Amino acid sequence: MSILQPGQGALTGMNHKVAPQSLLKALVLVLAMVLPFWPTWANLLQEWTRWDQALGHGLLIAAATLYAIFALALTNNRNQPSLAKIYSGITLVLAFAVLAALSQRVAMDAITQLALVGLLLGLLMVFFPEASWLKLLQTSGLLVFALQAWGSLNGILLWLASEIVGSAVSQLSIPALIDGNSITLPFGIMLIADGCSGLRYFVVAIALGWMLSMNLNYKLPAMLLTLTVAVALALIMNWIRIFILILVGYYSEMQSSLVHEHELFGWVLFGAIMLPAMFFAPHGKKQAAS
Repeated sequence: MSILQPGQGALTGMNHKVAPQSLLKALVLVLAMVLPFWPTWANLLQEWTRWDQALGHGLLIAAATLYAIFALALTNNRNQPSLAKIYSGITLVLAFAVLAALSQRVAMDAITQLALVGLLLGLLMVFFPEASWLKLLQTSGLLVFALQAWGSLNGILLWLASEIVGSAVSQLSIPALIDGNSITLPFGIMLIADGCSGLRYFVVAIALGWMLSMNLNYKLPAMLLTLTVAVALALIMNWIRIFILILVGYYSEMQSSLVHEHELFGWVLFGAIMLPAMFFAPHGKKQAAS
């Protein structure tokens, strides 16, 4: 992977010859996001610090979002501020601030969290109207990967993993009774439980693809392709992980420690697949803000 030069990537390119008020604007923006909605952020913080759960990466995403906001403030954009963005941003701020406040009052956390993403986009449009639409969407969109809404996909991913892995096991010359997400072997039962859905790998893979697109300055088509590849790799990696565990369980007669403790194995396999893909990702050409 080539080394980015200053100013190339949304997360890496900072131009420090920027007026101090740009940093002040970024700080005010963050405070406007956090202080009025602290109960929601406190709930998210509890989820992020439950490291064995699907949102164990949340703190890293939050840090990356903060970094992206200040990187946007430090970017020396030559475009003139867009009044259309300012007016549109004000509209979004008012609409999503009201929605977030009302949903927080009645403890509808999922709606509040999604409203905060819209609020962040609106604030970015108001505070940094000279930035391109893509950069504004990329920066605000980072926050999506730290939200609880992803949990709604767990059931779908679990069903998909059970179907794919079950079909693969049925092709092997080993005795196995496959019943949904349960695979009965001669030495015990392998259950593809909720934690085997691959939700964590799925969300982290998309987040990595999102940040990679920002850093390599991809335009929208290349970004969408990158996200599609990230989704495919995350799904395939999880299916391979479960398939290997079933084989290990069968050939070790369920005695291998990997059958019972496979958290580290999953992330090692994830890194073995995702890191080379990120390393060899093609560079995007420098694009002008619009």
